Amino acid sequence: PRECEAAGGVWCGAQASGLFAAGEPPAELVDSPEAFGAALSRAVASAGCQERFSVSEDLFATLTSYDAQSSSGIPNLAGVPGKPLAWLAGPRGLEALLNNESTGCCSAAVATMGQCLCRIGEAVGLVDRQAHISYLQPWYPHRYVYATVRATLTNRTSDSDALQALVPTWPNLLSIMGDTFKFTLGDVPRCSPTEEVMSKLMTTPYRQLFEEFRGEMEAFGATGENCKVMLPALFAERAEQLCSNPALARLYLCSFLDVNPLFEGTGWTSGGIREYITIPNPSMASLLQGPSDVHIFELDIPAGEQVNCAA
Repeated sequence: PRECEAAGGVWCGAQASGLFAAGEPPAELVDSPEAFGAALSRAVASAGCQERFSVSEDLFATLTSYDAQSSSGIPNLAGVPGKPLAWLAGPRGLEALLNNESTGCCSAAVATMGQCLCRIGEAVGLVDRQAHISYLQPWYPHRYVYATVRATLTNRTSDSDALQALVPTWPNLLSIMGDTFKFTLGDVPRCSPTEEVMSKLMTTPYRQLFEEFRGEMEAFGATGENCKVMLPALFAERAEQLCSNPALARLYLCSFLDVNPLFEGTGWTSGGIREYITIPNPSMASLLQGPSDVHIFELDIPAGEQVNCAA
């Protein structure tokens, strides 16, 4: 029997997912990346969540940004070529943005694209309002886009024929960590994390791990709130410890795979939706020329609008 996305298996329809109550009018099907952008615009412009949408099972999306002072768009799905993977929300998460009054962009409390950006950031685990934490870049000069693509959940890395999605649980993520070194550290041999590293990262929240390895992590430049250390040469010098030292493994995952301190490793974001990754990080040129289909939706926020998602 087929299982729902919510159970981490293959696919089922929106009605089976429990998002829509029995007896509600049929939902409008969003069946292409471009159609999702149009539906998101309608959701923000609405006065509430009266319209209902269901999202095709092969649609995924990622929130990313580019520096408008130096670029006119994103060159890769993850925003920059240096990242070895892109993080994705799946169809149930996209449906929530279109339909959910408390967390979606259709809410009467959401009147602008800036407010929608905050809702998306919270859903995908980049914003924690209660803790007043946001890992979104300042709005200017960064411009945010929501890139929607067709993909298939296989829990395997992608090939040239199609974009494939993988659920980033701790075991899945750590199993492919060594495969990403060639994209981030150059000529560093791959390795597999030890049982100790696997166990420590699966059971220890970032803040607790930082306190346990404070001296070592601070020496790398990390803090209790920020684990991103974009110094490839520093990691390459300690390459032989990347799979045996929990602190170094955690900092590598944060710095190069965007595994921020809010990451829980369960396959769910801190905002409560299923999360996915695709490896490698495809170029926009390859997506536009291939079968995956992609639409770049600009979150067009007026220059004067103050966006403070952590408030």
